[in-house]
Amino acid sequence: MNTPEFTTSLFRKRTLFSSRRLSASSILTLLLLAKTSFAVPITYTSQYSANTLPTATAATVSDPLWVLSASGTGSSAAIVNGNLAASTMETTGTNQQFWMLGNNAGSTVGTYQAWSLNSATGVTVDFNLQVLETKDNGGGSASQGGGFMIQVADGSFGTSLYFGTSSIIITGASSYTYTPTSFDLTDFNTFRITMQNGQVTLYSSNSETPIFTALPGSGTLANYNRILMGDFTSTYSGSYNLDYIAWNNTLAEFSAPVPEPSTFTFLGCLGIFWIFYSLNSRNSPRDSKTV
Repeated sequence: MNTPEFTTSLFRKRTLFSSRRLSASSILTLLLLAKTSFAVPITYTSQYSANTLPTATAATVSDPLWVLSASGTGSSAAIVNGNLAASTMETTGTNQQFWMLGNNAGSTVGTYQAWSLNSATGVTVDFNLQVLETKDNGGGSASQGGGFMIQVADGSFGTSLYFGTSSIIITGASSYTYTPTSFDLTDFNTFRITMQNGQVTLYSSNSETPIFTALPGSGTLANYNRILMGDFTSTYSGSYNLDYIAWNNTLAEFSAPVPEPSTFTFLGCLGIFWIFYSLNSRNSPRDSKTV
């Protein structure tokens, strides 16, 4: 039987086994460069990856398991392309749709152990978010509010953040508004919230410089040790895609968030392979070889 032959312009026998291929020390240097080019992601104690609805208890069970609070009509939530795609863009009236877990003023909700904070050690919350649209139900600017909201409270202090299509509002002891110029909130962006000893900081993966730094949290949430996500105000409505939300409930990591480890692995391997291939292809014939 004849062995089938094939040709390829990508892998060449002469190139792969050439004495002029990259040395082991060169490859090691590239690996070290790839490793040191990126910050190391933190280790999360809990992560919702949007592979099922936050309240799912059948088939694929949500971990952690959230509790849904909703009112009004017109809200929706589904898993679309690996994202939690949610909306409260109802046509009439006001609406709320949000998920929570933790200790809600003495009543535990969801997988409450996953959110058990200590104000002194702090918390780090990372999430990847795309705000699609917002609507003002009376009382504010739609583009500044309600596309997606998140509240974190540690039993002593708390903060609420409102992500619109053009601005971010953070509330604690006071209220602040940030309008980004270097990135678009209607694209996917990764954010990091840190809270420790009543001080709240917000980062974006687009910059090492924090958006908000050490803002005082609100003492009005002192009875709550919880996290809320979604739309928990009737002032605004909105729709968004949430790729994931993850946190370490024993660490306040004061640095910008980074992509998930799987993303780093892919990008690092792809970069190293491309450099390896480019350098070696210069030392090989330009025509295809039979292998």
